[in-house]
Amino acid sequence: MKLIVAVCALLLITGSVNAQWTTNYTTIDSIALAIPALSAKNTSGIVKYINSHFTKDDEKIRAAFIWTASTLKYDVPNINKQNPGETAQDKIKKALANHKGVCEHYALLLDDICNQLGITSFIIQGYTRKYGRASLLAHAWCCAQVNGSWWLYDPTWAAGYVQNGQFIPRINEAFYKVSPQTMIATHMPFDKMWQLLPYPITNKEFIDSVAITDNKRPIFYFEDSIKNWRQQTEEKRLIAVARRIEENGANTPLVHNELNHVQMGLAFINSNKFNASVTEFNKAVRSLNDFINYRNKQFTPPKPDQTIQNMLDTADKQLKLAATYLSDIKAVGSIDNNKLSSYKKQVNDLIVKLESQKTFLNNYIIKDTQGRKAMFEE
Repeated sequence: MKLIVAVCALLLITGSVNAQWTTNYTTIDSIALAIPALSAKNTSGIVKYINSHFTKDDEKIRAAFIWTASTLKYDVPNINKQNPGETAQDKIKKALANHKGVCEHYALLLDDICNQLGITSFIIQGYTRKYGRASLLAHAWCCAQVNGSWWLYDPTWAAGYVQNGQFIPRINEAFYKVSPQTMIATHMPFDKMWQLLPYPITNKEFIDSVAITDNKRPIFYFEDSIKNWRQQTEEKRLIAVARRIEENGANTPLVHNELNHVQMGLAFINSNKFNASVTEFNKAVRSLNDFINYRNKQFTPPKPDQTIQNMLDTADKQLKLAATYLSDIKAVGSIDNNKLSSYKKQVNDLIVKLESQKTFLNNYIIKDTQGRKAMFEE
């Protein structure tokens, strides 16, 4: 099962905001919004269309963004409805089929198109502040690296707003290609790495609207953190995310909830490791018992030495694998400590028993027929 850090309860946009035009995207937008319906049935068709009309990354991401923000309608009735069984691709397919969604659908769609276009993009999960007050709901938006620089994109907030329970479409340029320094005024990632700032602010500072003007705090090399994150296993990612969330202050129910979710992901991974270890341990017990039963029969009927040796080698391999899975369980609290301690003792006890049988067999193999017979008479 692939672990996905949850995209939470979803953000309701209230009130209208004025668009902030800084660049004339009229030509790009008109071409992007003319994507034929047949091409827009899946993201690969959208990508093919964009690639056929644009060559520069900044043009391509604009086309992807304006198409997403203009095509999807905010699904107000289903703002709090989630289907845990749905995959990211399921959600993208549904959004393309229905032309509606909530923040995770907007973000998933833009992210998928960008990455297929060869533009490095990631989905950011966090919460927002509007009208001077932090939201109690979580939100999702995107970041992308274009021409060597990191920019932030919120296709949901750019699509329009909700008024009197109805979605009003109106493109808001304020949430297209936003600098990290600007976006942090309204958007706070759960993981400080995605602030994309050398001096990240804390959750308390964001909630209290504290303006950070000095850079006396230690510099945070977010580029290095992202590079490491991309190379890490899911488990190591979750461990690093949990640490960064704790460092930034999990002092609100929403942030604490996210930390709990990350820890649940680690618990799931460790539970799988524990179960895998127990499975290999039980195999090793059966293999060792088969050897001991054969030894109790004084190795009759006779088998070649290598066949007998293979019996112990199999048990040894299975037990080592069980011990490896066990040693990989690092998340504190993910498994009951008493249960874990008891199981570790069982593994260690079996290791001792196996070593005793290996010693016996080693001595047996080097002896002649009379010596072997004598070993059973001792």
